[in-house]
Amino acid sequence: MITKEEIKKEVDKLPDNLLDEVYKLLRSLSAEQSLVPKQWTERNFKGKFDQLDIRSSAYE
Repeated sequence: MITKEEIKKEVDKLPDNLLDEVYKLLRSLSAEQSLVPKQWTERNFKGKFDQLDIRSSAYE
């Protein structure tokens, strides 16, 4: 897995004329990630409490 330090070292090696492009790329990646809606996963393990009203059972 690549670490942030390794990426920083590679960016430091780049010529100055490419820094603007790298910055735009990084900004677009972070903006793209924030636009992706978070998906909730739902699991159905078919347990005995799946169809049970827990509130009513808790006060019995």
